[in-house]
Amino acid sequence: MTVPSDDFRFMTPQEIQSLKDTTFHNFQRKRNPLDTPFDPVERTDETTLDQLIIRCLHIVEVLNVDRTCVVPKRVLNFHWNFRNGQWSPLGTYLATIEPDGVVIWDISDTCRKRRLMSYRHSSVDQVDFSPGEKYLVTYKRPEPSNPSELVLKIFEVQTGEFLMGGGGGSAGVSWPLIRWAGGKDDKYFATFSKNTVSVYDTDCFSSLDFRPVIIFDDHVVEMSWSPTDSILALIKGDGKKQSSKVVLVEIPSKVELRHKNLFSVEECKLYWQSNGEYLAVKVDIGFKLLRIKDGGGDVLNEKKMHAFAWEPNGDRFAVIHGDHPPDVSFYSMKGGKLSKLISLTASEVDALFWSPRGKYIVLSGLKSFNGKLTFFNLDTLQIMATDIHVKATNVAWNATGNFVTTALITDTIDYDELKTPENGFKMWAFDGERLHWLQRDSHLLQLDWRPYGGNIDELIENPLREEIPMDKSFDPELWRTDETALFQLVIRCGYVAEILQNEGTDVVVPEDVFKLSWNDMNVKWSPLGTYIATLTKHGVVAWGGADTTFNRLMYFMHSMVEEVDFSPGEKYLVTYRRSGPSNPSEVDFKLFEVTSGRLLLKGRGDDASGPVIGWGGGKDDKYFFMLSKKTVSVYDTASLTNVSETDSLCLSDMKPILNVDHVVGMSWSPTDSILAMIKGDGKQQSPKVALVVIIPNDVKLRHKTIFSVTECKMYWQGDGEYLAIKVDSGFELFRIKDGGDTPMDLLKVDNMLDFAWEPNGDRFAVIHGDQPKPDVSIYSMKTAENLGKVSKLITLEAKEADALFWSPRGMHIVLAGLKRFSGSLEFFSVDAMETLGTAIHLKATDVAWDPTGRYVSTAFIAQDMEEEPEEEHEKGFKMWNFKGEFLYWSHRDHCLLQLEWRPYGGSIDEALKHPEKTSLSRVWTRAIKA
Repeated sequence: MTVPSDDFRFMTPQEIQSLKDTTFHNFQRKRNPLDTPFDPVERTDETTLDQLIIRCLHIVEVLNVDRTCVVPKRVLNFHWNFRNGQWSPLGTYLATIEPDGVVIWDISDTCRKRRLMSYRHSSVDQVDFSPGEKYLVTYKRPEPSNPSELVLKIFEVQTGEFLMGGGGGSAGVSWPLIRWAGGKDDKYFATFSKNTVSVYDTDCFSSLDFRPVIIFDDHVVEMSWSPTDSILALIKGDGKKQSSKVVLVEIPSKVELRHKNLFSVEECKLYWQSNGEYLAVKVDIGFKLLRIKDGGGDVLNEKKMHAFAWEPNGDRFAVIHGDHPPDVSFYSMKGGKLSKLISLTASEVDALFWSPRGKYIVLSGLKSFNGKLTFFNLDTLQIMATDIHVKATNVAWNATGNFVTTALITDTIDYDELKTPENGFKMWAFDGERLHWLQRDSHLLQLDWRPYGGNIDELIENPLREEIPMDKSFDPELWRTDETALFQLVIRCGYVAEILQNEGTDVVVPEDVFKLSWNDMNVKWSPLGTYIATLTKHGVVAWGGADTTFNRLMYFMHSMVEEVDFSPGEKYLVTYRRSGPSNPSEVDFKLFEVTSGRLLLKGRGDDASGPVIGWGGGKDDKYFFMLSKKTVSVYDTASLTNVSETDSLCLSDMKPILNVDHVVGMSWSPTDSILAMIKGDGKQQSPKVALVVIIPNDVKLRHKTIFSVTECKMYWQGDGEYLAIKVDSGFELFRIKDGGDTPMDLLKVDNMLDFAWEPNGDRFAVIHGDQPKPDVSIYSMKTAENLGKVSKLITLEAKEADALFWSPRGMHIVLAGLKRFSGSLEFFSVDAMETLGTAIHLKATDVAWDPTGRYVSTAFIAQDMEEEPEEEHEKGFKMWNFKGEFLYWSHRDHCLLQLEWRPYGGSIDEALKHPEKTSLSRVWTRAIKA
């Protein structure tokens, strides 16, 4: 096309027809390979509401956020894309730029992409759609020697037909060159060049009459269409840089609806509210606010305006103004009067990002405040959360207002900055809860959520997460039928918690099963292994699953939560947070029903002596107790069953079934409703051991007086058959289930360092004696020769050990030297009374068995993310078998903050009870008896 190089103009009808007749510009539709019709209106798949595209290096990825686990998952790739992808305004199409033009795709089916149409225009730089998606515009700058020259083409989306083109110099042209009128009918568009606005009717595409229907050439300095109507807002000068005025003109009648004189206007900006009801005009001293529908107006005077944003489809707006750090003020236009709602002073904010559904807004400090983020609720006028994303340049909401993403977006690929912490993006809930951190090998070049042009309330009943019902289809017993779940463990490294599992080979190589990204607090397995809980700033999320599938099951609201605990039978969940710095031992707690998420009880307690709420033994979760100011109160959970669906009890509303004073220590039996307490008489005399047997409607106490107790430590055997109480000279050992008056034995041990019962067995081990190398003695409460007497089985002298770790199946024990002995490990068979193997894991702080008693993991566990080990070998964890044979070292880039095997509350297959009799590879294939 031959056009003057200094002025832009549209092609003549003859030039357009000539291009259509040439072979090179014969724009043919590329048929859908499935040869099925495409309905651009049909979009009822809720999953497409949570789709986004990112571009990293030369790949455009389509991601879908799985609402069950709130994790973005890649569903499609477009390789070798050197330009950004482009969603259409209503989200119907995705456009990608290829060397010979533009292709639009249907991404409604998240499992595949369908190529719908191509539009030939070589070396395209940018693509744009009309608001109603009827037309598509492509732009390019053809020659580096003349970068000001523009060439554009307009196509019909549905047919791919070339309709109009233009080209020439872009000096004085306001971008974008084609500006579409509001609404979805795509009736008018305008160009703005050299202080002149030309308005065109799209009927010209069929009539080939490309003359503008209206021209405004009287010193226009800014223009903007209403987002919903054919109303054009113009700021006009007088040609002498003195006074200006804003004019609202109806198209095509050219009727002047409003005009308002403006003075001292050096910067011209127009801000339409998304429904077209209001228009804000930036002037030097503030804003002129025009009410389009009723003809009214207001003036807002705020000095040093930095940013302005309307609430989508609402009457409110936000303004950043003032000196550094600026203030953020919120106003309302409701009721025909401008009113200030609230001002947040000295806020670290330079950008405003409203939720597309209003109500919530992210106040962002992207340029001047190192990525500060404030999540604010306009209905309650409260800050929901604050956080930070260092170096972030982009904040974006998804169409439903559920999710927010933040990212560092760059214009070019910096190959020197590959694999830096800023790569990828972070995802948040609307209230500032951290959800996910998706990392990539390079900076992102683009991140855009898929738009939605329909009524979201009609497509999805409860779009906000606080109202979304969680997954009720989860079967808590199903995971036990998956044998691989026996060999799962969770580790936390940096902000990522990973669930790993062994794959069933003799050389054990744990592989990633699931990642819970962006956790700065520990995660926790439930006692039976059914759930794993993650802590957020606003509460606790319970996940469940097996194999490689973990779904988000339930959300328990408790802002600033710090700890979580399950009841033994997993019926209840308790969350804790500190009450305040004035009383650091005082905590607020909430007790929830796990399966329904209902809040049943809330209160406050003192955790100076341990958990605020302790649970009665066994899986029926019948009783719980609280210890406060040396008084134990025991409660029956039956009183929680009458709590209504909408209300919850306060602790003061509950009546305890038992109160005991002067208690200095306590512990429940792990299997029965028996509470052991060390009880004084209030006169600092000899304490007593009180065994409380709680039977429905009956409470029995047994007392045993003990002497020389300076610290209270109680150790229950796994089956609840025995209880050991530490006294100054050794241990008092109680036989709980032998009947009668609870027989008791005294075991004298000097300088005891550690004590551990064999799980579900009659034996126990004690580390005792003087340093530097103490002795390890193993005893039995029951032998063939002495059925009712404590008997020593063996003493292992001068061992480098300060901690004991029994296999959960019994029989084997690891004698570990963690603190003073630089990670020495001895694997000992108590049945054979022999050492199976020895090893060293330098500076290890943690030893853990898997539920089958087959594998042992060792690791250096740091106290926080700032604690980095000195040596590389301290990062990650090592895996051993029960004999002490080294199997695997799982290396990580940072030190571990947590490592826990998944518990198993069922009955493990008989073959797993005797690991020495079965080969490793055979055991992996064994089934589990639930």
